[in-house]
Amino acid sequence: MQTPLWLDPVFDAAGMSGIDRWAIEERGVPGLQLMEAAGGALARETEVAAASGPIRIVCGKGNNG
Repeated sequence: MQTPLWLDPVFDAAGMSGIDRWAIEERGVPGLQLMEAAGGALARETEVAAASGPIRIVCGKGNNG
């Protein structure tokens, strides 16, 4: 599947995997802690965005829970 033109990804899968690996291996952050932090950040941002009306969240395949 190709990314729609209107959606400009911040990181591709390989880039994000590298960032995760760096945090886990070099900084000693457990993978579960990374996922919990990402989920918490998404929840906070969703709450703010949803206050003004409906929103849509799109996630790719992978470790999205």
